[in-house]
Amino acid sequence: YEKANIINPPMQDDVVLSVIVPVYNTRKYLRQCLNSVIHQKTAYTMQIILVDDGSSDGSADILKTYQSNKSVTIITQKNQGPSGARNQGLNRAVGQYVMFVDSDDILPLDAVQKMLSKAFEYGADIVGGGSRRFIFNRWCSKRQFKIFQDVVIEQWDIENKMKLTGYLWGKIYNRTLFNDIRLPENLLFEDTLVPMILYPKSGKIVWLAGDVYWYRWHRNEIVQTHKEGNRSIDTFWVVEVLLRERNDLNMIIGSYEYNFLLFQLGPMNSSRLASYDEEIQRAVFTLSSALLQKHQPAKKKLNEQQCRIEQIFLTRDFQGWRDCFR
Repeated sequence: YEKANIINPPMQDDVVLSVIVPVYNTRKYLRQCLNSVIHQKTAYTMQIILVDDGSSDGSADILKTYQSNKSVTIITQKNQGPSGARNQGLNRAVGQYVMFVDSDDILPLDAVQKMLSKAFEYGADIVGGGSRRFIFNRWCSKRQFKIFQDVVIEQWDIENKMKLTGYLWGKIYNRTLFNDIRLPENLLFEDTLVPMILYPKSGKIVWLAGDVYWYRWHRNEIVQTHKEGNRSIDTFWVVEVLLRERNDLNMIIGSYEYNFLLFQLGPMNSSRLASYDEEIQRAVFTLSSALLQKHQPAKKKLNEQQCRIEQIFLTRDFQGWRDCFR
């Protein structure tokens, strides 16, 4: 792992939001995604950054048809993975806020207007909201992360910040949150940056009751990608890397960050590695136990379940770790 290159171009007064879309072999869905971004019903000005991450399926040809749009910037690079593509977009972003959209997903047409208006109304660093999952043109579940009224979370309320969803998409971020940090490259589960660094760094957060994002579900493709080359092991390494980044940023581990580590290193990681050989699982569990012990906070506030998970690590109860996600 190497730190990503950080470039922070000056913000431009005439650009409110920079939308970053990493593109890699999504030709089948690409136009639907890009049209949902470009045709947003909003009074705010947007910079739309399309990063072709070495596509080989004709996606690049589709991107060229959008290059005459003055709000669109197209970047072409060798394949660096989704984090590398998003980081390249961040290095070109000039808006006050940034947003990430995956190139097979869709934005509701009023998403940008709703989120930005709330951001300025409350002076929020992050605004997110509900989402829906779909396959082709069919909704495959009820709305995700549904609430019945808008919620405002104050800067000091780290407890409720850590309860929010950790996905990178479906939110807008004050670009200054990224002034000294980038997504961890060459690792899966890069979204872990959101709860581990962006939420604790942020000021006020607003969460909206309505949908702001629709994401396409590729369950079989996701599972296959994670199995290839034992990539799910990244679920441990991304936490280890982000803890180093937190240290570099002088961010102290408090009780609620520690509770997140218990969840991430315990139930989350044991579930992601459930199909792996026992030797690999034992190795990850041993490393996780040492990592957790190294980052004990001065004060802890644990519920009964968190106490049980902590004891699994402190007593090196490997079988308990294998079963804790159940």
